[in-house]
This record gives sequence, C-alpha cells and structure tokens, in this order.
Amino acid sequence: MYIPVLVWVVLLVAFFVFMLRRYTFRNWKGQTNPYKSETLGMPRGVIRATLSISLLFFVLLFEAFSLAFDSLEARTESFFTAFELMIAFYFGGKVMHHLSSTDKTKNRDVANAVKENRKQITEPDEDKAVG
Repeated sequence: MYIPVLVWVVLLVAFFVFMLRRYTFRNWKGQTNPYKSETLGMPRGVIRATLSISLLFFVLLFEAFSLAFDSLEARTESFFTAFELMIAFYFGGKVMHHLSSTDKTKNRDVANAVKENRKQITEPDEDKAVG
C-alpha cells in the first residue's frame, strides 16, 4: 500500500520543482513575474488543483484497497463520507457564487430599466406639450 503513495509523493515533488523553476525562480529577462502575487509565484489555481487531484487519488486508492480487503472498508467509510461532503460543499459554493454574481448583473439591469422608465415618465414629451 505504501508504493502508490510514495510514487504519488515523488511525482508531486517533481511537479513542484518543475513549476518553481519555471515560474518562481525563472529569469524573466527584465520583466516581473506576472504571478508574483499568487501562491509561491505560480499561476493561480495550481496549489488548489494539486490538492484536489491528490485527494481524488487517495480516495480512489483507498476505495480500491477497501474492495480488496473487507476489513479496510469499515475503517475508510468515514473518510469517504468526508470526501463526499467536501465535494458537495465545493460545488455548492461554486453554484452559489455563480448565482449571486448573475443575480447582481440581473439586479443592475432591472434597476437601470426602472430608472429609464421613471425618466421617461417624469420628462414631459416635447411633441405633446402645447405652448
């Protein structure tokens, strides 16, 4: 069981060494690193994606081993429940963020339409005004 974990850790270390050399410690030839303000000077989302893929890898690894060994299934059940909850909250949060941002746009458009209608109602029409 330790071999897949060790292989994964070695791959992650190699990936981070590559990313650090490419972005953080790279000679930008007079330019500044565009990702300087991000985590470790790497492109946005690299750390989050690595953590997500690692979590998925370990869940699949535990699931494979729990299918092979019946005694392991009882011990990993709470881990699988926690993983499912994390996925549910992650995507639930993304949906709520998307809905709130579209609601802001919709509310702004409705407010602008109401303002325009009020402006048309309160301004007298010059053609109909008789002097």
